Amino acid sequence: MTALSSGTCASRHRESNAKNFSKTLGLLQKHGIKQYAKGHYADNLDQRLLDKSDIAICLNKIAYKEATDSFKLPDESYVWDVADLGEEGRIATNEAEREAFSEDVYEEITNNVDDLVQALFN
Repeated sequence: MTALSSGTCASRHRESNAKNFSKTLGLLQKHGIKQYAKGHYADNLDQRLLDKSDIAICLNKIAYKEATDSFKLPDESYVWDVADLGEEGRIATNEAEREAFSEDVYEEITNNVDDLVQALFN
């Protein structure tokens, strides 16, 4: 299985997200999976990527709406309910909150991945 992460408007926020990418890599290192992360960020989603995909996963309804407004998703698509950093309920006012929210997002994503893998391979 190969997984790819991209966003509907990732390159537009490339500069403002630069500091977040290094923090994300730190979080992945803390959890022992940094070696699986790509070495760059801000890949935009495009139809070519989706056409090669068996499954698409949107982090939440916001991402799903953005994706379906611009692209045709694979028949097997999932919409999770993970509020990302900066979205309602996860707007940090200090670094400690940002770190706590990042851990929450990480946990929710890994739980959803575990559930998906279980459903696909059982």
